[in-house]
Amino acid sequence: MRAASQGPAADRPSPTDEELMIQYREGDASAFPVIVRRYKDRLISAVVRLVGDRDKAEDIVQETFLRVHKNAARYKTIARF
Repeated sequence: MRAASQGPAADRPSPTDEELMIQYREGDASAFPVIVRRYKDRLISAVVRLVGDRDKAEDIVQETFLRVHKNAARYKTIARF
């Protein structure tokens, strides 16, 4: 019996941030949570260092992801995500 991590999906590399944004822009709602999982903790840590308040940092990061979501249709691959 194969382990869950084996098989065709395990052989493919993870999509890049840019690929995920394109997928999300084109209607794949499952792509956005992947981006959030990749960046949420690092962003919160960085913002906590800047503002000194975890609750405030979480609000700022949430607003950041909301803006990414709202502007996904305008995303262009001219630079790295």
